[in-house]
Amino acid sequence: MTLMGFLVVLSAFLVLETRGSVQLLEPGCISPKEEGNDNQNIDSAQWIAYLVRQGAYACSGSLITYRFVLTSGHCAEITENLYVRLGHNQSMPQNGKEDIPVMDVFRHPKYETIMANDIALLKLDRSLKDQAKIRPICIILNHGLISPINYTQSFFLFGWRRVEGDIQQIKATLELVPVDRSDIGKTEYWCRNQEERFCCNNPEISEHTADPGSPLGVMVDFESTQAWAQFGIFSSGHGDTSYGIYTDIYAYSPWIIATIEQN
Repeated sequence: MTLMGFLVVLSAFLVLETRGSVQLLEPGCISPKEEGNDNQNIDSAQWIAYLVRQGAYACSGSLITYRFVLTSGHCAEITENLYVRLGHNQSMPQNGKEDIPVMDVFRHPKYETIMANDIALLKLDRSLKDQAKIRPICIILNHGLISPINYTQSFFLFGWRRVEGDIQQIKATLELVPVDRSDIGKTEYWCRNQEERFCCNNPEISEHTADPGSPLGVMVDFESTQAWAQFGIFSSGHGDTSYGIYTDIYAYSPWIIATIEQN
């Protein structure tokens, strides 16, 4: 079966006309039709990860399979006492029951700083497949889609917005912020056309929303079923600058697949 079309319509919305031709890292990222289609609601983003280290907020991330969380490499430099909070859009736990221990951490083998290979996978101590409300975010693997996806201009950034006080101690809520690809690549070194990263901007973005490891994605229409698909990981920028640097997931898809299969 061939891919009949790949169209970019409206703002941050992709249409894949033939679902059967789309290769997904975790097919379970799409809700069965009989369960209804509530994937567009921010409350359905049960895959958003709130990383906790020694009881305090550490970074953001995303559940990409029922056992693995994707985040920035510099978020995984310290691996002791690392937990993942999933299943809701509030940062505060419910009696600690939603904090899932991380049993293993896999940073990219060539990671050195936030400016190169800033990507990591966290393996949870158990599978979450039996938790009906939690589904991973979709990761599209078709190599034939890489070029069209690179032309996508608008995305949404998922991040934790501080409600009050220090985000490490006070409740935060999930915020969905629109961002656009930046055209400063001709002048800014880190945003030049490089396979492993790209830049986006939004002058109004809050420095408390752009957290390391935050997923960047769009809503994808797989025929009549819609779901979020992740394209990037926030690495650095925004707040102090007018743009943010994002790790391009597709550049690292071979490493992601190999790491999950081998572990």
